[in-house]
Amino acid sequence: MGSLFKEYVMLFSAMVQEVKNIVQDASFDEEIPGYVNEAFLQASGRINIPDLKRIGIALASGGQNYTSLAGIPNGFGGRLSKMFDTTLSRFKSLEDMYAWVSSSSREFTEIGPVEAVALEGKTLWYFPQPSSDQELTCILFSNPTVMEFDDDEPLEFPEVCHRNIGINGAAFLCYLVIEDGLEGDKTNSNYHYSMYEKGIQQLLDWVARHRVHMISSTSESVDATVAWGSTFARWNNVGKR
Repeated sequence: MGSLFKEYVMLFSAMVQEVKNIVQDASFDEEIPGYVNEAFLQASGRINIPDLKRIGIALASGGQNYTSLAGIPNGFGGRLSKMFDTTLSRFKSLEDMYAWVSSSSREFTEIGPVEAVALEGKTLWYFPQPSSDQELTCILFSNPTVMEFDDDEPLEFPEVCHRNIGINGAAFLCYLVIEDGLEGDKTNSNYHYSMYEKGIQQLLDWVARHRVHMISSTSESVDATVAWGSTFARWNNVGKR
């Protein structure tokens, strides 16, 4: 049974080689390993993947109203699930939190135990400023482990989506360069983009099936987000040119 299961797991070397076979352009050989990793990174930014969930501690320091969450192992994936202190108010943006402070006739420089937080990017804003360091424990999502060696695996991702996300995602990034500036349909880019999106849907379906259902005051959506945040963002309208 163990060997049968391993047949469905794609090793890093196999994914890189398949992308090379698809692209057949040696000038991309050095880029492809990074493209494979980027494809998985982009996917992790769109869906709350259970195996990337971590407990982190944000240190709120006196004298400032913000702290960075970037220092967790593998890097912060930009998604904050829950604050352990349920008395804290959470806001969607710094502006919303600042408006709340102002509407209460309070000053943003006020000193005291933290009452509210707002996440923007990798920065966690908080109010008030604590008089001494205060730990804010939270549940968040990290970036996937970067693959470097031939026998590395995308361990945080289910096997069902390895091919479409890792191989087609990397091939798409290659053809994004190869077909840049071409007139008419960008056939290869369109195809591998569509297969990458199929992999995203496979991942989304897998997460939905394996999600632990419970009654909670904090909801965690597994819906794919619209914003991509890097190279992929330029191709939200792929195929519509």
